[in-house]
Amino acid sequence: MFDITDIDLESKTKEELIEIIQELASVDSYHNLDVYHMNALDKLKEYTPLHMHIDKINKSSQNVSVMMFRIFNIARSDDIFKDKVSKKILHDITKLLKLKIRNTDILIKYDKSNYVIIAPNTDLDGVEKYAHKLNGIILQNVFGNISHLKSNFSITAFNEDDDIKGVISRLHKALLDIEKSSSHYFIKV
Repeated sequence: MFDITDIDLESKTKEELIEIIQELASVDSYHNLDVYHMNALDKLKEYTPLHMHIDKINKSSQNVSVMMFRIFNIARSDDIFKDKVSKKILHDITKLLKLKIRNTDILIKYDKSNYVIIAPNTDLDGVEKYAHKLNGIILQNVFGNISHLKSNFSITAFNEDDDIKGVISRLHKALLDIEKSSSHYFIKV
């Protein structure tokens, strides 16, 4: 697996960064699924296409809502193939989500087990229903031999002064709050 965490990206030339992006894209299993991979985009300073896309959505949509969710209980802790099993299951979940979301939505694989969906022309009530529907889809499917998946959801709507980084940060903090409370799986922020 290609890892960019130990590379000093600030010292790289534009051409070197392009080579790194191309190498990352060639080994990134989500590349073929038309899914933004947020960590790579952030580290390689490639938020620009996503920002431009979201700016267009904000201009042409009345409401833009966003949900972030985390999938967990993916593999048993005693499984020696835990990492491979987890990666395969998350890849299968990504494929399923790509099929189940609307064509206008943007699916982002935020990090190891967190996803973000940007839903244009969807108000907060609509994205809440959407989140519950996706949660049901995730929980009713069996991936590999894992039938005990769980997920936590946080939802919000874009405000006029929001940018994607701020919205995702707000949603991520809400997910951490859900984990601390462990009393529910869903929160509006």
